[in-house]
Amino acid sequence: MHHNGYVTVTFLIAIVLSALFTKATPAQEMNHKWIATANNPDCTFWASYDKEMTEEKMTWSGTCLNGHVHGPGRLTSSHSYFEGTFREGKLQGHAVLDGIRMKGEGSLAGHFEGEMENGIIHGHGAFDANMMRNGEPMRLSYKGEFNDGVFHGRGDITLEKKTTHLAYRGNFKNGTFDGQGSLTIESENEHITYVGKFKDDAFHGQGVIEVKGPVQYRYEGEFQRNDKHGNGVQEFSDGSQYAGEFNNGWKHGHGVATLANGNTCTGEWKEDVLIGAGEGLIKGRSVKCYADGTAIKFAD
Repeated sequence: MHHNGYVTVTFLIAIVLSALFTKATPAQEMNHKWIATANNPDCTFWASYDKEMTEEKMTWSGTCLNGHVHGPGRLTSSHSYFEGTFREGKLQGHAVLDGIRMKGEGSLAGHFEGEMENGIIHGHGAFDANMMRNGEPMRLSYKGEFNDGVFHGRGDITLEKKTTHLAYRGNFKNGTFDGQGSLTIESENEHITYVGKFKDDAFHGQGVIEVKGPVQYRYEGEFQRNDKHGNGVQEFSDGSQYAGEFNNGWKHGHGVATLANGNTCTGEWKEDVLIGAGEGLIKGRSVKCYADGTAIKFAD
């Protein structure tokens, strides 16, 4: 239903998610190269190709084998360090990564501890970061599964930015919310909870959303790309509700509207408006109901 409250909710969700994620790029799609250590130019380590990385001089605390860092040790620069066990230049198993990066959209100070495979974050791990996005400071925390360097599998993520708090627990696919999960977004004047199916960071499939704020409602049913779409039931705080078909967020198709006083109107809807006359029920008495704008009126 595209009243102001629903637009506010979907807009807030879109803003928060876009602030949280720039679409993750799997490690296999990134460029990689061997980088020489500062204290031994003949000893190299394998890393993702990154402008800042190539400019950093990293010293190695351990041994070298066949021209590559090898065994337990630490690579250290003025801004970051990688610590763990290397096998022929690539981190393997449990590792710790910590560092600061300056990016086009701002800075990021991050810390990762978890599993690595062939120099790529892969398996279970925890990632925390303080960053700047659009001139605003944010804090992100993730704990869960990684695959090929991105969030993938079960995980928990939180994002704090000014007056907005986001928390998601559920399934990830290639860095996006995908599958079953629960999402909570709290802002200055609105509290949103959603439990259900996601696809590519959007509500998609069966789910339940509850909104508390200037407009309060609960919707349980089908979603498509964040819109109510399919069959569902929307209930408002005054006791009124609509049960039936939705299309792209609108009441659209066959449905039953129940007013706060208990009167009902059954009919066909198009973009939130009752089409023609519907079948009304007032305290058990059958009457015709019709649209007055988006409001429902009953024949005497």
